[in-house]
Amino acid sequence: MVKISVIIPVYNVEKYLRESMDSLMNQSFQDAEFIMVDDGSKDSSPDICREYTEKDKRFKLISQPNGGPAKARNTGMDAAKGEYICFMDSDDLLAEEALQKMYDMVQGYDILVHGTEFIGDYDEVPAWISVADRIEQADIEDFSVRHIFSMFGCGPVLWLHFIKADLIQKEHLRINENLTIGEDFSFAVTYFANAKKVKFVKDKFYAYRLFRKGSLMTTFQDMPKEKLDQSLYMSKVIYNSIKDKIKPTDEAAIINILLIFNFRDFYRLDEDCILEYADTLERYMDVLHIESHAKELSGMNIMMLGYLKGIKDGSVKISNRNRSMTAQEYWKMFV
Repeated sequence: MVKISVIIPVYNVEKYLRESMDSLMNQSFQDAEFIMVDDGSKDSSPDICREYTEKDKRFKLISQPNGGPAKARNTGMDAAKGEYICFMDSDDLLAEEALQKMYDMVQGYDILVHGTEFIGDYDEVPAWISVADRIEQADIEDFSVRHIFSMFGCGPVLWLHFIKADLIQKEHLRINENLTIGEDFSFAVTYFANAKKVKFVKDKFYAYRLFRKGSLMTTFQDMPKEKLDQSLYMSKVIYNSIKDKIKPTDEAAIINILLIFNFRDFYRLDEDCILEYADTLERYMDVLHIESHAKELSGMNIMMLGYLKGIKDGSVKISNRNRSMTAQEYWKMFV
């Protein structure tokens, strides 16, 4: 067994791959393995990966047909032999001495959550990912489900976490490959739910590459029904994975997050869909006993619930124009 397994999905990233792998090769920590999973790349990425296996015995290459990042990470976890596991995207960077520092800091804890800096050509940091820069120092020795949904850094990204492998491997936890949205967060929830002691530090051990807004965001914006289907499915996956560990004191924090995830696209549905989804979303909230937690919800979520009930009882009627304007304002909080 090695001490650290770093899992890196690789797909058509030849422009940045050497810089990223150099940041790993330059780590002084030797008792580690760097598992590069080439996910059917069509560019020179596989050749670059092979270069690093020849330069440094810590690098290992697994090649597979294209199946997406979830499948690639699962393949990496199947091969991992480390005492601790962490994830890295193949266009990002690890800070100097990051592995040694993270390994030292995590001792006595199940998970270390750390900060990040942002690199690349970008206009602004999207709000959904800016949580990576808002982590507060904390040592939690009685970690519970509510902390997952109330503390910055527990989601929605995997590369902030340095994880004791037992949390994942003992129950053979894997990323849901049927999810295209929220698969990383739903997976993080499962291993955090197994943790008892979690350490949060502000140290920026990771550099995440951002790009200017482009076609991916536009595609999501143009597919509200498909995106909401995935958000609702993600909510179901998360709930089913932790339902046996949820205490009454955990419910309000979960409701707050699930409402935000699902309302991002709810506003933008056509009238023939919105009633169906209002009913589905209301059932999710009832399972978590929403009525008994009304006073614990954020102001934004109270507004969302009012909108939801108004749709159901017919007291809220929004024209296509107003719906579009509302959606644009709401999305400003996330992109």
